[in-house]
Amino acid sequence: MNIGKYIFALVIDFIPRYQFDKLVKKYKGDWHAKDLTCYNQLLHLLFGQITGCDSIRDICLCLEAHGSSIYHLGIRKTVNQSNLCRANEKRDYRIYEGLGMYLIGIVRPMYSNTKVAEITIESVLIKN
Repeated sequence: MNIGKYIFALVIDFIPRYQFDKLVKKYKGDWHAKDLTCYNQLLHLLFGQITGCDSIRDICLCLEAHGSSIYHLGIRKTVNQSNLCRANEKRDYRIYEGLGMYLIGIVRPMYSNTKVAEITIESVLIKN
């Protein structure tokens, strides 16, 4: 039995919801949205990224398999594969780009004095 919060729920606590909602309103992301809001879409995609899902089908199947605990993860309602695909095609990418830029703006000053090892394209290609 789980006593605390799930790790995924702890991760999504770092998402500045107010800033995200401002971006959704600015780009009219939830216009005509019934079941799949922009925030719910973000949670689906973050879940897929964190769990290492390879496709949208994997995300939907994995969330469906954990149906009894998705509410505790922070996801109120799951959607099917076609709705998630359609949302990825139709929604404005600038919503998620703006969120990413906002988060980078928060983190960049924290690590401004930290040296980053040299990364070149050749070293990345050799590792893969």
